[in-house]
Amino acid sequence: MSPHAVMQNLTMVKEIHPYTYKLLALSFLEGVGRFKLFSLIKSATNFDKSIEELSFILTKNASSDIDLIRQKANQQVALNHKYNGNIYSPFDEEYPDYLKEVDDSPVLLFCRGNTKLLNTNNLAVIGTRNPTPHGEILNKKIIQWFTNEDWTIVSGLALGHDSIAHKECLNNNGKTIAVLAHGLDSIYPKSNIDLANSILEKDGLLLSEYPYLTPLFKSSLVQRDRIQAGLSKGVILVQSSTKGGSLYASNSILKYKRFLIVVNQSKSDIKNNEENISANMNIINQNGEHIKNMFGKNYDPKLVLFLNNFNDFKEVQNKLLSPLKSKNSYNLNLI
Repeated sequence: MSPHAVMQNLTMVKEIHPYTYKLLALSFLEGVGRFKLFSLIKSATNFDKSIEELSFILTKNASSDIDLIRQKANQQVALNHKYNGNIYSPFDEEYPDYLKEVDDSPVLLFCRGNTKLLNTNNLAVIGTRNPTPHGEILNKKIIQWFTNEDWTIVSGLALGHDSIAHKECLNNNGKTIAVLAHGLDSIYPKSNIDLANSILEKDGLLLSEYPYLTPLFKSSLVQRDRIQAGLSKGVILVQSSTKGGSLYASNSILKYKRFLIVVNQSKSDIKNNEENISANMNIINQNGEHIKNMFGKNYDPKLVLFLNNFNDFKEVQNKLLSPLKSKNSYNLNLI
């Protein structure tokens, strides 16, 4: 196997739902993004209509690209089979209930691995790519506790705290989901290919909203972070600077009216005024102006929980398991 190849997992492939196939094809129409596709879904459009008819509803034009978008959809289906994956939309029962509650959820989910994890008790663990040594210890202890309580750990396969979270979860015989910002035929960063393979080997899940063969774009990393939050009951912010990428997922979880769990830091890191804990410390110290700059109107102190010591773990878990049902949830009557 090539050093940059991603192994093919042996998970059973589910045949693509006919409505999901139509959404997949329609997603390749020029100018049609997830918001237009969701408007089609939520308007109770009859998806027994042909792709041509659905295309006309979306674009108000008789499209000459129907053959092309079918070809692209068929290519994705073929690649999905090649990689033993699954493609889901809200028409599939496997599509996560928690994603149905948010207004910017992905229309399509490309999955490789254990798709049962999509609807478990998921907890996103995020942080800087440059953790302090004390931060690494904190991350590992957090992962050990929550995996022992049967939580599925969600992260983004990035360097630093993401990788620590995935690895420690696997070391503790837990289950983990890696949300990627590109097609599932590749891995970024390449140095984490072995980690991605270990996730598949150990009954975890690789997930993306992007079709196979989609390269990485910087903007996709931000979009990836919202999915980590959307899949989860809460986000644990292990360590971040005030300008860190981890704040995208932190902002998303507050926007979704779910819990942001902020980890307090070691005395030595606080004393050393470490840059990559500054976001945590601003929240813990309730520095209003900095909090406003980081979160704006999304910040709600009632949704912020703190991990100061081991005595807080149980209380945080109880909060996470308390009902916080969104009024935006929708259901689809499938034929």
